[in-house]
Amino acid sequence: MKQGVGWDSRLNEVFKTIRSGKFGNPVDFEPVLNSMENGNDRYLLAHDWASYLDAQARVDKAYVDRKGWLKKCLLAVSGMGFFSTDRTIEEYSAKIWKVEPCPRPDPRN
Repeated sequence: MKQGVGWDSRLNEVFKTIRSGKFGNPVDFEPVLNSMENGNDRYLLAHDWASYLDAQARVDKAYVDRKGWLKKCLLAVSGMGFFSTDRTIEEYSAKIWKVEPCPRPDPRN
C-alpha cells in the first residue's frame, strides 16, 4: 500500500513523530518507514493500522470496567492451559516429525 492510497491519515502522524527523534535516532527507523511508504509493506502494517487503533480503543474502553477486565483476564489465562509449549513440541515430535525424545543428562550430576 503506497502512502496516500488507502492510507490512514493517523499513520502520517506516527511517522512524523518517529522522524522527530522522540523514540531515538530517526535514521534507525528509516528502512521500515521507507518500505511502508514505498508500497513494500510486507507485514501489512499500514493496511491494518486503522483496525489496530479501533481494537485498541475497545481495549481501552474495556479496561475502564475493572471488574469486567479482571474477569476477561482470568478467563483468558484459564483458557491457556492446553496451549503449552512443552505439550505442543511433544505432540509435533510424535505426530508430525516422528522423532523420539532425546534424554538429557541430569544437570545436578
